[in-house]
Amino acid sequence: MHMNISSKAEYGIRAMVEIAASDGPLKRSAIARRQGIPIPFLTQVLRALVNTGLVSSSRGPYGGYLLAQPADSITLLDIVTRLQGPVMPKGCLETSGLDACLIGGADCLLRDVWSALKSANEQVLRGVTLDDLSPVHKGG
Repeated sequence: MHMNISSKAEYGIRAMVEIAASDGPLKRSAIARRQGIPIPFLTQVLRALVNTGLVSSSRGPYGGYLLAQPADSITLLDIVTRLQGPVMPKGCLETSGLDACLIGGADCLLRDVWSALKSANEQVLRGVTLDDLSPVHKGG
């Protein structure tokens, strides 16, 4: 069992790493070029990041995208959950979850295992900030 990170969340993380590393507003085209993200998909991702309050944008020749919060306060968990929803290894952990269980129902023996896996995934993602992924911290 593994946790799936959507393409939207992965591209969001990659875009935000670029934005965090920039000295000023970063153009969408620069993000797309540096990260190899198709512009139409990046546009959707950036719109979602702005709508969730992680990124701000400004127009004009000196405009672009900036982090809306300090890089050391934005975790990977923040980005993933805002772009794809809760980190769920199994649907049965959702609030309406028992209906989603095809095997064990309310007495599922694996429910505690899936719950522990969810907690472990969240702990890892919560422990990494954009600042931690900065090229400065990586020695580059």
